[in-house]
Amino acid sequence: MSTIYERNVPLERGGKCLLIIDPQNDFHPGGSLAIASADEDAERIAKMIKEHGEEIREIYVTLDTHMKYHIAHQMFWTDGSDTKKMPDYFTTITLSDFKNGVWKPARNDPGLMEWVETYLQGLESEGRMSLTIWPEHCLVGSTGHAVRESIFKELEAWEAKHGSTVTYIIKGNNSYTEHYSALRAEVPREDDKNTQLNTHLIDCLKQHDEVLICGQAKSHCVNYTVRDLVENWDRDKMGQLVLIEDAMSPVQSFESEADAFIDDMKKLNLCVSTAEMAFSARK
Repeated sequence: MSTIYERNVPLERGGKCLLIIDPQNDFHPGGSLAIASADEDAERIAKMIKEHGEEIREIYVTLDTHMKYHIAHQMFWTDGSDTKKMPDYFTTITLSDFKNGVWKPARNDPGLMEWVETYLQGLESEGRMSLTIWPEHCLVGSTGHAVRESIFKELEAWEAKHGSTVTYIIKGNNSYTEHYSALRAEVPREDDKNTQLNTHLIDCLKQHDEVLICGQAKSHCVNYTVRDLVENWDRDKMGQLVLIEDAMSPVQSFESEADAFIDDMKKLNLCVSTAEMAFSARK
């Protein structure tokens, strides 16, 4: 598993575990890719940990982790003109755009050109989300990369009380592929196992009776993490996956993607709950 550290504390099997997707400053008010209601979500997540920590066997936290130079950031691209114009934030770049010279990598590298074509083609053939240019976010070493203070405080308290460790999972640190899902990159690379399916994390989650899932963003990283998880989960055990819907929010203008995600998961018999009901009704 790609983690900040190698886990050296035994896994507490069974019971409930908490999977918190990207609870980082840049996705909260004041951050570079802020979600308006993320602080309210964070307070509910923190409250869950504080009030129900005894029922939570393990906590897994994913961290979106990028370099400034990244395929989903402006500086990676240019329109090829003399002014070397970069795409605006939230520009969508398609395979057709690339082939027609609308956008191309700023670095004139034949190998990179070949990969970009493969990448954009892979997004389309796999039905993944189109490449979007995002404001730079969750840069390594920045304050935006850090876990929101309200959540981090309770994570530390949980560790101290239980004599255990939170497992942190790094994702997104390969500059040549987007990594919404905590389980795999949008287009995995053969030369980087950390972009490939994280079977170890899946196996860890399967050791629990319930996996409570929350975090940011409902439209993107939560969405694709769960979609990849259900692809690798037993069909008769989908009810073990619990979406805490009032502890996740969509990126602005992507509300329809978030709604479609919840609808699709309900059809697959995942449990959709609230932070309060996940414990009071499902003990």
